[in-house]
Amino acid sequence: MKKLWKIALYSLAAVGGFYLFMVIGLNTGLIGAECQSFRIRELASPTGEYIAYQEQQKCKNDVLKVYIWLGNKSTNKRWSVFSAPVAAHMNAPGPTPVMELELAWLSDSNLMVTYPEGVEANTYTGVAEGVLVDFVEKRP
Repeated sequence: MKKLWKIALYSLAAVGGFYLFMVIGLNTGLIGAECQSFRIRELASPTGEYIAYQEQQKCKNDVLKVYIWLGNKSTNKRWSVFSAPVAAHMNAPGPTPVMELELAWLSDSNLMVTYPEGVEANTYTGVAEGVLVDFVEKRP
């Protein structure tokens, strides 16, 4: 009976170790798609307390996404408020496409993000770290 308990305990430890390895690996980027990030533009808030920046990320699996990040200079926190796919297939000839987004601070605590019509965007709604973000779909 003791042998059976040892086997069960070792099996449970092995499963737990594998789970921990996967969680750490996926969250640190050690496992999964390797990606390169490129900062496209950035814009400081009127007082300079916050910074908004557009970043594109291209992964080995040819996924290209665009993000809008906000950062608080005094706390060094950053958070994503916008993400969207740029193109379904990146095998097309020519340079990597860049999604045209507009960033504008309406006040030190209010950012407006304008994006092209028809983009399937994931947006953060509400106030985060004291900043309200408005999203406007630009029509041609």
